[in-house]
Amino acid sequence: MKLLIIQLSDMHFENTIQTHSIHIDKMMTAIKSVAIADECIVVVSGDMACKGKKTDYNYVKGFIAALCRSLTENGYRKKIHVFTVPGNHDINFSPLNVGIDDIINAYDNKAVEELKKIYIDNMQDYFAYAAELGCFADDKVVSKKL
Repeated sequence: MKLLIIQLSDMHFENTIQTHSIHIDKMMTAIKSVAIADECIVVVSGDMACKGKKTDYNYVKGFIAALCRSLTENGYRKKIHVFTVPGNHDINFSPLNVGIDDIINAYDNKAVEELKKIYIDNMQDYFAYAAELGCFADDKVVSKKL
C-alpha cells in the first residue's frame, strides 16, 4: 500500500484573501508528480488560525474541504484522513492578559499546569474544529485518533 502524507503548517488564516491565495491546483501538480497513493493523510500542524477564533477556523475548514475535494478529483478516492495539531496562534489570546513574565513565573513557581489550563480553556474554538475531524476528543493534550 502506498501512503501519501501532506503536511501543512503556519497558514494563519483569518480571511478569504489568504485561503484563495493558495493555489490548490499547483499543490496537486506537485503531489501527482510523486505518485498516486492508496490512502492520503493530511496533517495540519500548528497555527492554522491567525487569532484562534471561530471565524478563523471557518476559513481553515473551507480550505481543507477544497483540498480534500481536489484530492478526490485527482484520484485519491479510497481514503483521506485529516489530522490537526495546534500551535500558539490557535489559542485565543484576546481575553487573556498573559505575557512573557507570566510564563517565566509559571516555570519558576512550578505553576505550569495552571498556565496550561488557562491556554486550553482559551482554545475552545480550536477544539471545536478538531472535534469535527475526530481529533482531541478525549484529551486536550494528546490526540488519539484511530
